[in-house]
Amino acid sequence: MKKLLLFALLTTLLSCDVSYEPETRYVLKSHVTDIDGNPAANVRCELTAEDEDDSDLLSVGYTDANGNLKMVFPQVEEGYARYSITYARVSDVFQTRTYFNIMDEHFENDYTFSINATLDRIDETVIVQVLYEQSDANHELQGSYFTGMLGGEGVDYSDDLVDPVYSQKVYKNQTVQLHYFVFDGNTGQTTEHISDVVVGNDNLQIIQNY
Repeated sequence: MKKLLLFALLTTLLSCDVSYEPETRYVLKSHVTDIDGNPAANVRCELTAEDEDDSDLLSVGYTDANGNLKMVFPQVEEGYARYSITYARVSDVFQTRTYFNIMDEHFENDYTFSINATLDRIDETVIVQVLYEQSDANHELQGSYFTGMLGGEGVDYSDDLVDPVYSQKVYKNQTVQLHYFVFDGNTGQTTEHISDVVVGNDNLQIIQNY
């Protein structure tokens, strides 16, 4: 563990594109498992920081036998700051996943933020593709997202309304929900709609009218 922390600090000193607050140190704790809760050992983790203009690779570490990793790093100077951590693919076992748009507000509790990361095995997920069809000229699709047992390369921690999702990795043999938001030009209101999507063992393409 001491070696990992030292490596994180040395990497920080070598990074010079982004400006940092040297007096404030953040702690990012990761617990990495597969979908069944089994720890994922020796997973390469890359921590990146960015401001409005640049980005730095702050630290690289590996999970221990219990799937745990702790990284210590300086806070980006006040203003626009985003952090992301990527859990890299391990040989042909797990798929890569990135948790991004982690912000200062996530570190409010003792300057510490914890992620329970779940990595997808190569053969556990299928892809749901969504084709949106406008059924009313006064309707405008504002955004969409899936809920359920989701796979995929990215997890977004921002609260912003996301752009429409056109492709999503999900776990096999389940029912997931597609949440989509439609602006009605007649009323000036945006409404959330939810559709159930039944997923089997194969990739799936659906058409969603709005």
